[in-house]
Amino acid sequence: MLIVILLVVAQIVKYIITSPNMQWSTIGKYLFSSMILHGVWITISLALVVAVSGFAFGAVVAAARLSSYKPFRIVAGVYTWLFRATPSLVVLLLSYNIAYFTSTLSIGIPFGPRFLTGETNHVVTPFLSAIIAFTLHQGAYTSEIIRASYKAIDPGQFEASKALGLPTTVTGFRVILPQLLKIAVPPMTNQLVIMTQGTTLVSLLGIADILFSAQTVYNRTLDVVPLLIVAVIWYLVIIGALTIVQVLVERRLSNSRSAVRATVAATRAGGEL
Repeated sequence: MLIVILLVVAQIVKYIITSPNMQWSTIGKYLFSSMILHGVWITISLALVVAVSGFAFGAVVAAARLSSYKPFRIVAGVYTWLFRATPSLVVLLLSYNIAYFTSTLSIGIPFGPRFLTGETNHVVTPFLSAIIAFTLHQGAYTSEIIRASYKAIDPGQFEASKALGLPTTVTGFRVILPQLLKIAVPPMTNQLVIMTQGTTLVSLLGIADILFSAQTVYNRTLDVVPLLIVAVIWYLVIIGALTIVQVLVERRLSNSRSAVRATVAATRAGGEL
């Protein structure tokens, strides 16, 4: 089956490369044009901000899901269910139209004085709307990845750390965290790839990402397919860079995990003696 798929893909690539209609000179002309490069920068910036904010938010939600305090678990569970069930495009459009719910945004004490106030449409720009929407969406999936990764850690690791007399913070950061990341990095990277591809939706808000920039150019030049291929090339570069980072992080975490396992094994052996 894999061979058949590879043959089909190879044939498609052959048709694209050898097609007499392909305008390779046009692709080369716009590949590094200022407008396209600006779109690349916007896409990378959005992906990086959402990656950090989504991970941070997801970690908090995962901690709430794992909490012994039932109200935390309920709230976190409802949030996770809600944003995993709602398409990212719907979340994006709702975030962009937040002024429908309130015309002003303010910072202050609930039911008390307000320190800063501004019109919603001025405060929540399209770019900020995208960050909010993708952070909420990404956080829901990230929280489940972190929670499942934590559950997958051998309970014996906690017992061994306790037997060593390690403080809770040391156990968390030196023993549990490296193993959790080792398990979580592949699915989190995959989710980040999906999110990066999903950022093409921001073109609907007029944000000049890669796709929007390509559309702006081909609406003027009518070179639709060449500009779409330019966009594909840049997405391949970005996703390729993410894959390289994933491999490097996994390699680093493998060394850390091996050291942790050796320590735990030695501790267990000592206990048996």
